[in-house]
Amino acid sequence: MPKTKRVGKYELKETLGKGNFSKVKRSVNVETGEIHAIKIVNISSVEKEGLEKQVKREISVLKSIKHPNVVQMIEVLKSPNHVRKIVLTNTQDLYCYGTHYWW
Repeated sequence: MPKTKRVGKYELKETLGKGNFSKVKRSVNVETGEIHAIKIVNISSVEKEGLEKQVKREISVLKSIKHPNVVQMIEVLKSPNHVRKIVLTNTQDLYCYGTHYWW
């Protein structure tokens, strides 16, 4: 049986999309069973390009917006190498965000 990767209370599943500095993975909250998306940002790549302010601004904006047509930020987890943004979605949203939209 393959080993399951966990980040905090989230079990990471398949990759939904990739970009230059990050990837988006489907995840499951092991405490509640809720499905979420986690955007994992590689800090060293962001720093190399001087985009730290952009990442901080994205986190700030997502935390402040509460709208049914915008993903809802649940929490941000940080480690020395990555910033992980956990957002509330449903299965339909995961398909859309993983294949068509970057956030």
